[in-house]
Amino acid sequence: MNDWELVQQWASARSESAFTTLVQRHVDFVHACARRQVNDPETANDVTQGVFLLLARKAGSIKSGVILTSWLFRTTCFLAARALRTERRRRHNETEATAMNQTLRPNETTESAELWAGIEPHLDAAVAALPRADRDAVLMRFFERKPMRDVGIALGINEDAAKKRVSRAVDKLREFLARRGIAITALALAALLTNPPRVDAAFLESDALVASITTAVLQVESASAPAAAMALANGGARDWFWAAISDWVPVGVAIAVLSLGVALWRTQNGLGDGVDSNRSTNGSPNVLPRIAQPRLSAASQDQNSGVSLTVLDDRTGQPLAGARLMAEYYGQWALERTISLTTDSNGQALVPVGSSRPHLLRVWLSAPKYIPLTMDWHDHEFIEPLQSHTCRLTAGREVRGEVHDDSGRPIAGAEVTVHGFGLDLSIRDNFGYHPSLSAAVTDAEGRFYSNQQPNCLPSHGGGMIWSITHPEYIRSNIEIKDLAQMESNHVIVLRRGIVVRGRVVDEISQPVKAAYIAEEVARVERYQSTNSTADGEFVLGIFPAGNLHLTALAKGFERLNQSVAVTAGMAPVTLTMKVNERFDKTAPGTESLAEFRVEGRVVDAETEEPIPEFKVVRRQPTANWYNLVGYGHQGAFDWDLQLSYADQIALSVQAAGYETAESNTRSVSDGVASFLFRLKRNSALRGRVLQPDGRPAIAANIGLVGRGYGVRFQPPSGMANNGAPANQTHSDVEGAFSLDAMPKMEFVLFVHESGCALLPIWAVTNTLVPLAAWGMIEGTWLSGGQPLRGQTIDLGAGFVPGTDHQIPFDMNEKTDEHGYFAFRHVPPGKHVLHRLINYHEGSEGEIGLSHPELVEVHPGETVQVHCGGHGRRIVGKLALDTELKGFRWQDALPKLEDTVQPLPQPPTPIGVNGPDET
Repeated sequence: MNDWELVQQWASARSESAFTTLVQRHVDFVHACARRQVNDPETANDVTQGVFLLLARKAGSIKSGVILTSWLFRTTCFLAARALRTERRRRHNETEATAMNQTLRPNETTESAELWAGIEPHLDAAVAALPRADRDAVLMRFFERKPMRDVGIALGINEDAAKKRVSRAVDKLREFLARRGIAITALALAALLTNPPRVDAAFLESDALVASITTAVLQVESASAPAAAMALANGGARDWFWAAISDWVPVGVAIAVLSLGVALWRTQNGLGDGVDSNRSTNGSPNVLPRIAQPRLSAASQDQNSGVSLTVLDDRTGQPLAGARLMAEYYGQWALERTISLTTDSNGQALVPVGSSRPHLLRVWLSAPKYIPLTMDWHDHEFIEPLQSHTCRLTAGREVRGEVHDDSGRPIAGAEVTVHGFGLDLSIRDNFGYHPSLSAAVTDAEGRFYSNQQPNCLPSHGGGMIWSITHPEYIRSNIEIKDLAQMESNHVIVLRRGIVVRGRVVDEISQPVKAAYIAEEVARVERYQSTNSTADGEFVLGIFPAGNLHLTALAKGFERLNQSVAVTAGMAPVTLTMKVNERFDKTAPGTESLAEFRVEGRVVDAETEEPIPEFKVVRRQPTANWYNLVGYGHQGAFDWDLQLSYADQIALSVQAAGYETAESNTRSVSDGVASFLFRLKRNSALRGRVLQPDGRPAIAANIGLVGRGYGVRFQPPSGMANNGAPANQTHSDVEGAFSLDAMPKMEFVLFVHESGCALLPIWAVTNTLVPLAAWGMIEGTWLSGGQPLRGQTIDLGAGFVPGTDHQIPFDMNEKTDEHGYFAFRHVPPGKHVLHRLINYHEGSEGEIGLSHPELVEVHPGETVQVHCGGHGRRIVGKLALDTELKGFRWQDALPKLEDTVQPLPQPPTPIGVNGPDET
């Protein structure tokens, strides 16, 4: 049996023979490693016993892909370091113990022994400094004495690739030793590692140590293990946190995260102030129903696992201390708990996950003066104890206003929140305004202030929404279609409404407790929701008179949609739910989900080395949308997914410094989809962005553009995705930037509050990028010589014949009572103006465009235009040979070419430039 099978036998059945076999296989290696590090035979024995005690304790959490030799090596390092710290505290005035004399084999030379004596004190540090894959290869090849073929099988590569990896790893060890003044060739080092000096058998007494370890492990069950070994094992369990993070984050970050983990442990064990939130989560996009929000108890979490967040200022790159986080833990179909955290002085916070992984972890992040974010992690991503993520917050806009009732009296305690952005599922970080963190609340005078408002409108168009709510008034929704609307002081009026009360019952009129009841809304905006009591009762409000659409969800019942007439003095509502006969197999709303495994390797195309970190995105083969699956590490990913439309899957992989790679579409009918990505290196696009006046353009938005996809300009100075995910970045305080190119992307777009630029990719190589100042268009739109009021004027980048590729964008403005309109922050170039026309009064939507008006805008200039006011109405009839039933004639717009005759010219008066009257 292999190591993992033996570990599982011990973990599941406490098989003494299985554990004894494990100890016999690895005790020499662990003891030699411990001896090198502690230089004391008795302490080495204690460390060795502690390692195997910890293995016995952690066996159930070791996954099948873990190489046990590597696990034992790292654990030995941790326990040896703890043993040395304990010894130094006890004998801090003494020098370190002298290295133990070694008895050499008869065929070993004094020269090799001396060389080994110089290398040995640095060997474990050198191995620990290797990347994970290289470290695993070295440990298996030289410490476990495995043949190259077995090394390759364990690492998932062929024998030749294993040889190359071991060779490169040995060279890295040689370089590590050279930096410490030890000169040795890679060939000599490999020979020495293959045949090192051995320890005297009298010292090791391997059989006795094996018996001692197995006895100690069994004594753990009766709480009578040796004190020294138990102390090291207990300390090692706390230090195990390092094992989770050594390959993911720098040491400085790890120290800060560990400190925060201790602070969390103190808080949740009564040693500090606990923080909890029972505020409404009604602002959550992609709504999951809420059942309860209890405090996350110490028993339900594990401080050794979670998400390590680092929060930075997007403009300066400096850490943001004091940023507030709310973590929501969702089960398969309900929100189960929430906790609140705050970033430390390094801008860091650890969001615990625990052994019971959530189906979805949603983190909300908010800081004064910055636009808040929301981030999601799915359960399949938590295959390693710790996820690390760095997010950058962008400075927000300021807005002020007042909230009154319909008699003009100020309303205190009203909340103003932002909605309507939705989620870009191909990325981790999205705009997100949680009402508990980012709402602007009115004071006693009814005044509110926010400095967290966005700098751009949602990429899907249609504006965003301010929701103004108060427990005693009807919610008011204000649609923001122009960012200029946020610059003035607003006066918002709320009206009193009607509370909706009711009861949720099953088909035999028994109460349904913990049912989730929410209003259905047509747009992404703040909704109202609640949960039924043990008697099935609920209270929901406030609402205006009219029809209210409700949704009810409960465990074991089918989803219920019901319309309710809201009137003054209305009777309580009864919601009757049907039992879900399939509930033992699926939860509400998950009937179409399928489970399968997706695995793969991501390597450098030239070296076959694993890529340290990369992003995996799922693309729907039949549609133009992308979902973030997760971030892979050390060249591999292996996830159990539960997704809809899972009969086929296609993936895209992105990594810094490499070209994006896309797979073909794979079938997952057998439950597994395997991938291999070989990424080609990509030369980064670098340079500096300058404002029109020559100063550095700080925090300029920079993104890639293709013909019809990529990013597009989002007024006034932002960017939005225009289809497939595209690389984006920001310039630093010097205006410098670095961006990886992507296949099919042809241009680089630069957008800043001072101006913009569009350059072909080939021109962006260590170059200065001067921005062109924004232009402006203002004018009037007439019809029949009269101004058109309240008309929608559309401005877009026109592909005018003979012009270059335009910056992609689209803007809309309304004409005032004089037919006047104005567009600010217009990119220089040739553009097209249209009037959006509703051809049939009373029908929904604007379904047509007027004739185009071509406008050329120069940097920093304002263009005056006067559109319409000429031409004449055309009246005609469309005739067909056959009758078409159900055809929408209003959608059939004939193309008129040469059929329109010019206006007749009036006769020329006699005597006016005409024949002489005589």
